[in-house]
Amino acid sequence: MQKTNKYLMLSILMWMVIVLFMWLANWRTERHAVIQSAHLTADGAIVRDLLFRRWNATHRGVYVPISEHTQANPYLNHDPRQIIVTTSGDSLTLVNPAFMIRQMHKLIEDSLSEFAHITSKHPIRPENAATAWELEALEAFEEGAKNYSKIITLDDEDYYFYMLPLMVEKSCLACHAHQGYEEGSLRGGLSSTIPLKNLYGIRSEHNRSTAFSHAMIFLIGCAGLFYGYTNIRKSMEKRATAEKLLLEKQYYLEKAQEVGEIGTWELDLATNQLFWTDENCRIFGVPEGSLVSYEIFIEKVHPDDRVYVKNQWEKALQGVPYDIEHRLLIGEEVRWVREKAEFVFDEKGHLIKAVGVTQNISQRVSNEKQINEVNASYQSVLKTSLEGFWICDMDGCLLEVNETYAKMSGFERNELLKMQIRDVEALQSESEIDDNLLLLKQEGGGIFESAHRRKDGSQFEVEVSVQYREQGDGQFIVFIRDVSKRKLIEKGLRDSEFLLRESQRVSGIGSYILDIELGTWESSLELDSLYGLQEDSVKDISSWLNLVHPGDREMMQSYFLVDVLQSNESFDKEYRIQRELDGVECWVHGLGKLEYNDDGKPARMIGSIQDISNRKEREAEKALLESQLQRSQKLESLGTMIGGISHEFNNILQGIMLYGGLIENEAPEGGEVHQNVLKVISQAKHARKIVRQILTFSRNRNTEIKSVFLHEIVIEAIEFEMASLPANITLQQEVDLNGPRVYCDRTQIHQIVINLINNAQYAIGDSGGTITVSQRTIAQADKRSKNSSGEVELRISDTGCGIDADLLEKVFDPFYTTKPPGEGTGLGLSVIHGIIEMMKGRVSVESEVGKGTTFRILLPITDEINESSHLNVVKQSNPKGFVLFVDDNVGIREAAEAILTSEGWNAEVSKDGKEALAMFKANIQKFDLIITDQSMPEMTGIALTRKIRTLDRTVPILLSTGELGIDEKREFRGTGITGFIQKPWTADELIARIREIDFD
Repeated sequence: MQKTNKYLMLSILMWMVIVLFMWLANWRTERHAVIQSAHLTADGAIVRDLLFRRWNATHRGVYVPISEHTQANPYLNHDPRQIIVTTSGDSLTLVNPAFMIRQMHKLIEDSLSEFAHITSKHPIRPENAATAWELEALEAFEEGAKNYSKIITLDDEDYYFYMLPLMVEKSCLACHAHQGYEEGSLRGGLSSTIPLKNLYGIRSEHNRSTAFSHAMIFLIGCAGLFYGYTNIRKSMEKRATAEKLLLEKQYYLEKAQEVGEIGTWELDLATNQLFWTDENCRIFGVPEGSLVSYEIFIEKVHPDDRVYVKNQWEKALQGVPYDIEHRLLIGEEVRWVREKAEFVFDEKGHLIKAVGVTQNISQRVSNEKQINEVNASYQSVLKTSLEGFWICDMDGCLLEVNETYAKMSGFERNELLKMQIRDVEALQSESEIDDNLLLLKQEGGGIFESAHRRKDGSQFEVEVSVQYREQGDGQFIVFIRDVSKRKLIEKGLRDSEFLLRESQRVSGIGSYILDIELGTWESSLELDSLYGLQEDSVKDISSWLNLVHPGDREMMQSYFLVDVLQSNESFDKEYRIQRELDGVECWVHGLGKLEYNDDGKPARMIGSIQDISNRKEREAEKALLESQLQRSQKLESLGTMIGGISHEFNNILQGIMLYGGLIENEAPEGGEVHQNVLKVISQAKHARKIVRQILTFSRNRNTEIKSVFLHEIVIEAIEFEMASLPANITLQQEVDLNGPRVYCDRTQIHQIVINLINNAQYAIGDSGGTITVSQRTIAQADKRSKNSSGEVELRISDTGCGIDADLLEKVFDPFYTTKPPGEGTGLGLSVIHGIIEMMKGRVSVESEVGKGTTFRILLPITDEINESSHLNVVKQSNPKGFVLFVDDNVGIREAAEAILTSEGWNAEVSKDGKEALAMFKANIQKFDLIITDQSMPEMTGIALTRKIRTLDRTVPILLSTGELGIDEKREFRGTGITGFIQKPWTADELIARIREIDFD
């Protein structure tokens, strides 16, 4: 830092020396200008005096009337022509050149305080005797001097004395020949004495103004140095570990303002004639209004510059901009000019003329020569500066730009000097730039950030420092720093912080630092949000323990003190918290790593805390799903086993019912045997009902799922139940009559609704209550709907006794029932569960003891409409001829043969499909009816039917099967089956089913 201050002081000292040198150079120039101005005035006065004398001498004087102001010249008494009388009698005296000039000098001295004097070593008039400095001049003329000048003091005031030699001309001998002069000899001298008081006053005023402006330049430079070194110091402090930059900032002296005349011209390219304004004529030293040509213009160009000017003009005619500086040679005077031209084209695009300006920049060139040495040092500083530099005016025009900014922007420096701020500013509009310039002028400057455009169209971010100075109409000193890299680093930090913050938010992880010695901790925003902390929340170990759930608080206190601090173990624990803001309970997973002080004791712990509430919920859901899966697997295994048993049991029931029917037909009606047989058949039918429920539960029946309106089925079931409900039970319905279609089995859904209403009635009992049946649509947007098209929800609720929570998981288990023995099989709800899952639906139950139970069924919505399909029916007459009965159970075959024979059929039986097919092939025209079982070894009933249909498409075929809903299954359609009969069937049911067949 001390080294930086040392450089600052040296820079200020060097800047002061440079400004002082500039001021001294300017002071010297001003002093020279005063002498030059006095010299030009004196020279002009002497030349004017000499011309007057020469004219008078040529005309040998003039005659004027004698008056009190003009008396006869006593020094011409020797001349007889001194006084003449006119014809009118007026006397005139001869006024010779010297006498006339004396009177003119008197007038000039009275009005302008300028003194003119003619003198010699042998004056005619004593008053013309030479003074001491005039004698010095005359002696200098005798030695060959062309002129003589000197600053003299008269009455304590400075005067510029200037004298030219006066040579004897022929016309002078008229008055001075008597003194012995000859033509061409030195007669004396003409002098002019110019007072310097006014010029000194102008110079003093200008010197004061110059001193003030240089003082302001010095102060602005110092301010810039202070600002630059302050920024360097701050940058060094901020970037000590990243980069080390050595910045040197200095202002350089602004180029002297161009001062000079500007003339315009026009060149007719067809005639090569130049038309000049009067000012242009004066610049080129030709009479005003002269008509000149391009060749005359070239002759005025300095010989050393003519080739250059011609080449530039030729390039301009080819399209290169014409803007050059060169010299003119006017007599012996060399002038510097700047020329710029634009070209004019006619309607056809032909070049017809050039219009341009010529500016006399001689004074500027002279001034530039004086400051070039100073500028050279500053240009080297600006070139090596790490910051861009501008000078711009109130209109935003760039007056000066350094190479550093040119490299930043990609533009050439000359290009930038023709541009305005709006050409590089990328963020602000033109009106905003104008407003900001006015604001910066009012405030004297400022610092802000923006973005600039490069030449290739890309942008780079900048920090702009501006200072306003009162010069001309106002100017801005601007330093521009490319902060793109810094912004990228800052953006990277912000992005990293954002990503860390967002990753913590998304993952529910907050970080902390615990100062164990102080007992306080700091936390990230995500951890504050997780804990529900507020801005004024206390963060110490006690407050953390207060956030821990009361059920885990003692355990966590012991864990932290013993397992972590005393055992020096890492913190790794899952526990519950209660948010400070709202008391909501959350599960969190805390991790922490200890850091130790020099004594080896834990000093602080750094770690993270993650919200794992969702994970805990998922684990609970997973456990529930696993439980449900286990139950489902148990039900599926049990269903498979029961289905196999039920199939075999069907065959046993089939035999009991058939043989029971035979006994019923043979036993005397009303007798004991007849009554007992009826009871056997009744029990067999009851067993058949149970078997069908078992088959439904075991899902052996591939139910035909159709697209139906659920509300139609529900309304039918409600109307069916309304008539049988006791008076103390109210049935309410909340059914959407505009509901969509669902996939389901109409008959089974109808039975499910009736069963659930019956269960509700049983739960209510004699105390009375309400059963509510409701139906509504759950749209796809509802998160509870798992179907892409939505679901229809059916609820059946009661106000009965309810089910204990421990028993809810068992209600869908097979053979589980809350009814007393003999009142329920325990298969109803398990069958409902199987049917609903078969229909791709879901069923659940909610219950609370003493408040009632609600069964909730969800079925998927469909937009499909069922296509009508019917089984093929062969119409024939009922001949009661030959029937082929096929079944793999010998008891069923024998009973069926007896029943069919008793009905008048000629019955033949077969034990399987292969045998039956061979019997049919042996005599295709023999059989009038075929009755076949479905489930047989070797060949099923459907397979047998397909084979027979290849031989005969008219014989009726009746399929006997234990599967439920066989007539609705698509796989049995188009196979040639005439009809179905559900096992186990009785003799009467078989005969009735045969009679339904239309044999015509």
